[in-house]
Amino acid sequence: MADRVEAVQLIDRISGRLARDPRFGSWAVVERATGVPAGSVLLKPLPDGGGEIEIGWHLHPDAWGRGLATEAGTALLAHGFAFGLNEIWAVTHLDNERSAKVCKKLGMRLLGVTHRWYHDLSLMFWCGAEPAQPPSLNPDGPPPD
Repeated sequence: MADRVEAVQLIDRISGRLARDPRFGSWAVVERATGVPAGSVLLKPLPDGGGEIEIGWHLHPDAWGRGLATEAGTALLAHGFAFGLNEIWAVTHLDNERSAKVCKKLGMRLLGVTHRWYHDLSLMFWCGAEPAQPPSLNPDGPPPD
C-alpha cells in the first residue's frame, strides 16, 4: 500500500466481508503479554475458485519464530470448521519455508504445487473437517524436492 487511504479502504472492504459472512474476515494478532499488534490472520474465499476457502497470516518479522502464527492459525481453523466449513486451504510461495512449517504445525497436508488460484506456482496445503476425508481438489503437480 502506498498510503493511509489505501489501508483504510482495505480495512473497510474486509470489515464489509466479515459483516456479510461471519466465517470470513481478517483479525489482528496481538501479543498477550504486551498488547502490541504482531500481524493479522485471515480466512477468505480463494480468488477465481469454486468456493475454496484460504487461511493465511501476515506477521511482522519481529514476531516471527514465537508460535504466534501457529496459535492464531489453530484458532482460525477451529473457527472455520465450527462455522461449517468442510475444508480449508493454504497457499504459500515455494520458498516460504516459515509458512510451510506453520501449515504443517496446523496439521495441514502438503498436497503439491498449483497455479489454480494465483499466477505464481504455489505450494498447496489442505485440512479437512473430518480426519478421514479426502481433499476435494488435486494439485497440478507433486511437491518440490
